[in-house]
Parts: sequence; structure tokens; C-alpha cells
Amino acid sequence: MTIREFLINKGFYEIIFKKLPTGHLLLSASVNGIDGSFILDTGTGYTFVRAELKEKFGLKVHKEMDCAAGAGGDHLRTAISGGNKLVIAEFHLNDHDIYLMNLDHVNLGFRERGISEIDGIIGGDILTPGEGIIDYKNHALFLKGK
Repeated sequence: MTIREFLINKGFYEIIFKKLPTGHLLLSASVNGIDGSFILDTGTGYTFVRAELKEKFGLKVHKEMDCAAGAGGDHLRTAISGGNKLVIAEFHLNDHDIYLMNLDHVNLGFRERGISEIDGIIGGDILTPGEGIIDYKNHALFLKGK
């Protein structure tokens, strides 16, 4: 039995991602029924959507935050939208908080390298409840269903 077969037998969903030339892991997800393009970032604690896309994804802000600090020391304004539905393949989270933030710095770097812009970032707030396992060799993320 392969590790993939073992994980699927244990209730995990397999989500195929694409490794970008920058090393980022690109996957598809939907927020409130709208499909988007996201990078997986194991180092961030939250899931983010580009602030200017809040209407597209039906995000209603319920709290403004002064700033979020990244590992690089950047301070960016954020907002929180609660009660959202996030779906990655067969993995579903309901009533989920999603943060809104300007991601121009990420997309600028992607555009400079000829890579399409992303809609957001999938963070550790998905990996923890989904018991996330990343298979880098086979470009697969495994998340356990509820």
C-alpha cells in the first residue's frame, strides 16, 4: 500500500498543487462558492484574500486590524471577514474567518517573473484542522475530511 492509498483510506482528501518557478505551491480553492487561485504558505497562520477582491468573494468585513507583521518585518493593514465557506477540492470549512490584505507585493513579484497573479494565500488555519500533510515529490496536499 502506498502512502497516498493509506492517507485516502484514513479519510484524507488529495489536493494536487503546482510548484511555481518561485518555489510557491499553487492550488485552487473556492471562497463562498467563487473559485480562486491561492498559494499555500505553511508559515502564515491565516488564510488571506486580496483586499480588493472582497466583493468578488462575498466577504463582509467585521473587524479592521491595524496591521499584520510578516517574518520579514512588513506591517500591512488587514481586516477580518467571518462566517465564510472555504472549499479545497473535497475539504470544506464552514463559518471560517478569512483575512483581507493588500497582496500587491506578492503579485508584483509574480508578474515580474511571468507568473499569473493569485487571489490569496492558504495558511496554517487550514492545515491544522485538516491535519495537513504535504507530499512535495508528488505535488499533493492531503487534508483530512470531517
